[in-house]
Amino acid sequence: MSKIVTLFLLLFSSISVFALDEPNKFIYKFENPRFDVSFVEIDIQFNGEGRLRYKKRDENDEVKESLKLLPSTVRRLQGLFNDLKFLESTDSYQSDKSLPHLGTVTLVMKANGREREINFNYTSNRSLMQIVELFRGIENQQRRLTELKFARQYSHLDLPKQLKNLEGELKRDKIAEPEQVLPILSEIALDDSLPLIARNSAEKLIKQIKK
Repeated sequence: MSKIVTLFLLLFSSISVFALDEPNKFIYKFENPRFDVSFVEIDIQFNGEGRLRYKKRDENDEVKESLKLLPSTVRRLQGLFNDLKFLESTDSYQSDKSLPHLGTVTLVMKANGREREINFNYTSNRSLMQIVELFRGIENQQRRLTELKFARQYSHLDLPKQLKNLEGELKRDKIAEPEQVLPILSEIALDDSLPLIARNSAEKLIKQIKK
């Protein structure tokens, strides 16, 4: 009998340690089968390391990318979640007005062995919308970086278009961390093998970001 009790205690202890060892993190998911990008998931640990997964509607395979946020961005996320008292709150944040055609957002916070998950398609909560917009800015940033790197290496003629898209996103504050795109812009601006229009556009964006 004592052996069974000992085994149970060891098993319980292992499970508890495993739960406590699980990284503190934020998770954002967006799903809408009508959208060109029909699925997005961003998983961010409190140290800024994370992963982006997304899938386009007409493609079978998911794209998976690693990312690293700036400490200031992680602090901003933590502050927004703390403002909501996210782990303690029982609010569903779903507005009485349901808009399912906008897609479903899922937010998860895991911290110190505690976890909470919510789902909504429309909310009037300002802090919650700031969280969603920040995650969307992270998504835009990571995807734009990937597209710029690909165009620089394999499709030089596509670079002006990609830089124009980035310029529009920067003007609309749709890039979470503009300083994170400076390295690739500098590489483009200094690469004599690339089209002059692309190099000039990159130089212009560098100046705008550094203002």
